[in-house]
Amino acid sequence: MTKNRHILLLNQTFYPDTVATAQLFYDLGSNLVENGYRVSVLCSRACYGLRGTSFAKRENISGVDVYRVGTNIASNKHIFGRLLNSFIFFVLVFFKGLRLNPDLLICGASPPMVAALARVMVSLKHVPMIYWVMDIYPDVAVRYGVLKKGSNLARILGLVSKKIYRSVEANVVLGRCMQQYIAEKEVDLSKVQLIPLWSVNEISTHLSNSKLDEPHYRKLWNIEDKFVVMYSGNLGIGHDEQTMCDVMLHFANRSEIVFCIVGGGKRYSDVQNFVNNKNLANVLFFPPQPLTHLTNLLTAADLHLISLRQEYADVMVPSKFYGILSAKRPMLFIGPQDSETAYQISDFKLGACFNNGDVDGIVQYLEQSIKHPPRIDFQDASLANSRTASLKKWKSLIESILKIKKDL
Repeated sequence: MTKNRHILLLNQTFYPDTVATAQLFYDLGSNLVENGYRVSVLCSRACYGLRGTSFAKRENISGVDVYRVGTNIASNKHIFGRLLNSFIFFVLVFFKGLRLNPDLLICGASPPMVAALARVMVSLKHVPMIYWVMDIYPDVAVRYGVLKKGSNLARILGLVSKKIYRSVEANVVLGRCMQQYIAEKEVDLSKVQLIPLWSVNEISTHLSNSKLDEPHYRKLWNIEDKFVVMYSGNLGIGHDEQTMCDVMLHFANRSEIVFCIVGGGKRYSDVQNFVNNKNLANVLFFPPQPLTHLTNLLTAADLHLISLRQEYADVMVPSKFYGILSAKRPMLFIGPQDSETAYQISDFKLGACFNNGDVDGIVQYLEQSIKHPPRIDFQDASLANSRTASLKKWKSLIESILKIKKDL
């Protein structure tokens, strides 16, 4: 029986925030409710990356009890602001979490090192924990240069992370590279479960009551007669904006092609500045679009860009891959060939993969695609990475952990 089992989700963001982790946690939580669990979520009131914007402190969304704490009182553009916002979030989450009595806690990776706080909470509550490892910290921070490699702080946080990986009941990772990377930290491989992400396009289907008011983006943006190359989603620290910029510069003022950059992130303004400085008239920028319009947005493109910096190959997996797959659009990946995204695109022949900096190869592929748009069979990849398949794996994992707890 699951109806009396209480699962607590802990993550910085949750629906209606538009970042991928917010949407994925929403989908996992609502699916668990459908399967008879009582589900609560602890998250931030702040809208990701926006100072002063806040959601309701308490509400119920699709059967999930949502508890929100804190807000962004400082700007996230600087490290001090991010640390201050995270500290306040940690303190408020800790005391709120102690008043809840879950049978299982599922913790995300945002904000960084929140899993350490979650591990303390479950130790006090004597309940099991699943760590949903969407990014690997502090490794990401070290590679970005926020933490100095080999510094005392980096070593301490690394030891804390290793302790978390070893002590939780399960670590859920997004790809084969991440799975191997964590296993190399002397973590029992049986505690490292690979469950692919899924398309948030599928979430939007049951959130939208009507499709009559959904925008037709090609018409709305006056790009109906163009070959549309789109980058949709977060353009953050792990993404290769420079290669993208160099490619767009090659197509400067070419009237038959347009690049649409939709979303935000820490490198979004860098791309905007580059485009403005070079006066690239065929590069358009748009803010994040509502989740309920996501399918229409992604299908407006003829080709989608995905990028990843070389140094992040084994610690990050771009979630936008899954939305593009659901939209059944060709993909052009700029990044390391030994990464999960490259494996998927190559294995299922979903488009093309190029190393960081291979501007000539990318330009040649785009020139060919403009003349002869790629024809791709998405069926096998869609089945392997479906929402249904991933949520079924989550359900089995949760049931096995709760059964072990009950038997003890």
